[in-house]
Amino acid sequence: MKKFVVMSLWMTFLSSSLTSLSLINVSAQTEPKVNVMYECGTLDVNTQLNANGFEPNSSVSWKVITPTDETGAIFGYFDTNSTGGFKEFTHLSELKDADYSVQFFDDADKDGLPDKGKKIFTAKMSPPVPCK
Repeated sequence: MKKFVVMSLWMTFLSSSLTSLSLINVSAQTEPKVNVMYECGTLDVNTQLNANGFEPNSSVSWKVITPTDETGAIFGYFDTNSTGGFKEFTHLSELKDADYSVQFFDDADKDGLPDKGKKIFTAKMSPPVPCK
C-alpha cells in the first residue's frame, strides 16, 4: 500500500511538472511563415504576401527595407485572420533593381512598433525590376 501511495504521489508530481513545462513552451513565439510572390503589372510590380503564424485576429505591420540606406519608406498594415495569417496584394512602384527585405511584426495598436514581447521577422525579396 505504501508503494502505491508513493507511486501515485510521484505520478501526480511528474504530471503537474510536465503540464507546467508544456505551458511554458506554448507561450514562446514561433517564427511565422512568409511567402513573397511577384507578377509584372502595367506600371509596377504586383506583390503578393502570404503569411501565417502571427497573432490571430490582430494587425501585422510590414515594411520594405531598402538595401542602400536600411530605411523602410514603403510600409503598411494587414489584418490577420483567425489563424494569424493573411494573403494580401500590394503594388510596389518605387522599387529599383536590388535585393530588399521585408520586416513583419505583430502590431495590434498600429503604432509602428512591435507589440510587447513580439519579435521582428524578416523575409528576403528580389522583385523583377524593371518588370518584363
